[in-house]
Amino acid sequence: MAAASNPSASLSAQAAKGEQCLDLCLLVDCTAGMSPYLYECGKLSSSVIEKLKIRHPNQNFRVAFVGYRDFGDAQPFIVVPPLPNYYLL
Repeated sequence: MAAASNPSASLSAQAAKGEQCLDLCLLVDCTAGMSPYLYECGKLSSSVIEKLKIRHPNQNFRVAFVGYRDFGDAQPFIVVPPLPNYYLL
């Protein structure tokens, strides 16, 4: 139960045991010119994560997201720190 409330603690425990963890960071252009494509990008990202889970069911992995935006936007970056695979989908 502690792992669900503190993902970092779980990942630190895995590292201490010598378990490998795949880190995947999705970097996405979220500028105004890309807005017509962002929905498809989200679907593709979900598909990639789902395929990873199916093809490597015993592999621990984390997925992070970084979206960058136009210069002058109030929030130039959207960052979601790495989440373990049991939080995904």
